[in-house]
Amino acid sequence: SSGNNAEYGASLGHISQTCRETHGSRTKRHDRIVNHLHQALTDKKGVTVVKEPHIRPKGSALRKPDLVVVSGGKATIVDVQVVSDSGIKDLERVGERKTVKYGSTEIKEEVLRQLGLPLTTPITVHAFSITWRGNTLRHTLDVARTLGVTHLLPRITTDVLVDTYRMWLGYRRSGKRYHTN
Repeated sequence: SSGNNAEYGASLGHISQTCRETHGSRTKRHDRIVNHLHQALTDKKGVTVVKEPHIRPKGSALRKPDLVVVSGGKATIVDVQVVSDSGIKDLERVGERKTVKYGSTEIKEEVLRQLGLPLTTPITVHAFSITWRGNTLRHTLDVARTLGVTHLLPRITTDVLVDTYRMWLGYRRSGKRYHTN
């Protein structure tokens, strides 16, 4: 397989993004970003933050956006993702999937209902995307500016890189030689 390498059995991209053996570590990496954002936003005066609300619009599957932020009479759905930058022609479009997933009228209205907000409250959906190599995408920088959390980006980037390294190290120490997908 193209992800294999002779010495350790899999590419860093495979280990850090898709390998079954590192699924738990990937979840921890994602959750660490969510926790940084949650803490920083919760500390802001006049901001309400709901972490992983369970949204089940009629006839739809359960949805759990990472954060819903309410400030200044507006609501923002934020969903974090650590993405691959391999084989993607336009990295700035990787957030569109999140916008589609959480951007339907039914989901937005259910979020507003759960928060006890009028259905006329403006609500937007944003992906917060960072590559496993630590690159912050332009749309993520825009979201960070809007939320007032740009000061977190160096810390988040460093955590993504350290967590990716830890995944590789754990995989290497496990003695795995081949893909496990």
